[in-house]
Amino acid sequence: MSSPPTRWHHVPEVGTLWAIRVLILWLRVWGRGVTRYLLAAIAFYYLLFSTNARRSSQAYLRRLGLPASHRSTFQHLWCFASTVMDRLYFAQDRFDLFTIERHGHEHLESLIERGRGGILLGAHFGSFEVMRSQSVVERFPINIVGDFTNAERINAVLRQVNPRLDMRLISTGAGHASVALHARDAIARGELVAILGDRGNEQSNTVEVDFLGGKVALPTGPYVLASVLKCPIYFVVALYEAPNRYSLYCEPFAESIDLPRGRREQAVVEYVQRYADRLAHYCNLAPYNWFNFFDFWSELPLTGTQDARDPRKEDDGSQASLSR
Repeated sequence: MSSPPTRWHHVPEVGTLWAIRVLILWLRVWGRGVTRYLLAAIAFYYLLFSTNARRSSQAYLRRLGLPASHRSTFQHLWCFASTVMDRLYFAQDRFDLFTIERHGHEHLESLIERGRGGILLGAHFGSFEVMRSQSVVERFPINIVGDFTNAERINAVLRQVNPRLDMRLISTGAGHASVALHARDAIARGELVAILGDRGNEQSNTVEVDFLGGKVALPTGPYVLASVLKCPIYFVVALYEAPNRYSLYCEPFAESIDLPRGRREQAVVEYVQRYADRLAHYCNLAPYNWFNFFDFWSELPLTGTQDARDPRKEDDGSQASLSR
């Protein structure tokens, strides 16, 4: 616990099946409101004893120009714990406990009505589970691409909570070719393929871009895949606001990904930078929703960013960058 890991998949999954089951029992007996304060105690524990989580949170908050205090870090950890708890409710379709707002939902409705598939480009930000569960209710099939080795316990518990839970997972552990084939089949059926674009693994191809005043290496896979499948990409996030509000955002990222011969590498960097810029915007809008508790940046000077405008009121330059 003395030094932060440099690779996210080297961070072991925290918690045990026993602890998660205790949480489920507590939820059933006391309900969500009381359990949130139990999570506050857990967040305080990690604030005190998890050096990695504390350092990573504080480094991130500094980049946003926010105070890197114990209080801010505690709020960051509590926000994360709350969204993990809510996954158990969403797995059971308990939407009645939440206020859920949708922005840009019409883009997906239009896509599905035309019988087309597409890629949803997200991040470890807020709650993707609320988007996945809402898609089941609204019959928008979502296939999730990712490395699930660090989430095996929670996924197993979610299936126990609801054996009928439709979790369409495409594991990157099977290799790039397998991922591409499964994604191609899903797109051909008019379904959605969700990829979180802020993490790669040791096998991922990455490029270096600017993000919150520093350099980060982000994976190129989502854009290469979209160029091969010739399908549109939508940037999506679900912002959590205590105690029970989620705001779902969907915005067009690219109608198609063009990686022309001769400037392929430059084009990929441009798409990845566009993604990093959109993610930075939402980090400024809802800073405690960022859930990457590891050494994310290179050791570069912190310059910070400030842009907390409403994402529905972008300036002309931002709209133009989305339509390119």
